Amino acid sequence: MDIVSNITDFLVRYGALIGTIIASLTALVIAIWGRGLKRLGYKPKIEIVDLIQNNQNPSLDLWRLVIKNSGNDTAKKVQVDIVEVFDDGNKVRKNFLPIPLRWTHLDTESREILPNQTVYLDLFEHINRGKDITNLQFFLRFGSRYAQEIKDFCFLEEGDSKINLKIFQESGDSLEITIYAKWDGQHIFDSRVKGRKWFWEKAEKKN
Repeated sequence: MDIVSNITDFLVRYGALIGTIIASLTALVIAIWGRGLKRLGYKPKIEIVDLIQNNQNPSLDLWRLVIKNSGNDTAKKVQVDIVEVFDDGNKVRKNFLPIPLRWTHLDTESREILPNQTVYLDLFEHINRGKDITNLQFFLRFGSRYAQEIKDFCFLEEGDSKINLKIFQESGDSLEITIYAKWDGQHIFDSRVKGRKWFWEKAEKKN
């Protein structure tokens, strides 16, 4: 009985203070880690869905990557860079520096992608600079706003090429993709798979 009486007396005297301390600690934990706890289980998931061709006019076709956020949270400040180019199958392009690609219709390099939203990224510009059908002059250029007339940065050479892309996010998650392409000076093909189905390799990396 003495033990029970002492416990009861302690709770009567200090119960309110203990409750205040617990409430204060709880509020402090929520203030410090609440945002992270709230977002626990919510995560964006960026996926490459397809690579499609869109005709803009007789002199320009655009090849666009179809990208989807299949996660349950917004992917913030998503940017896609070409980080490395291999010409003639496996010959690294020495004078190349990473270059950001342009989001379709936005004319910008960084954007948010909402959950379940599908967006498009300009990868190749298939250009004809010939004056008429008897003087066709085709070029294949990367879909970037930068270094557009510098061969080592923006133009694909004839033959089999390997283009390494990296998708960055504000969260620090990244996705690396390799596109295999064949450019014959007039048409572009997938160098690994015949037909319209494009082939790429990907590997997720977390920084």
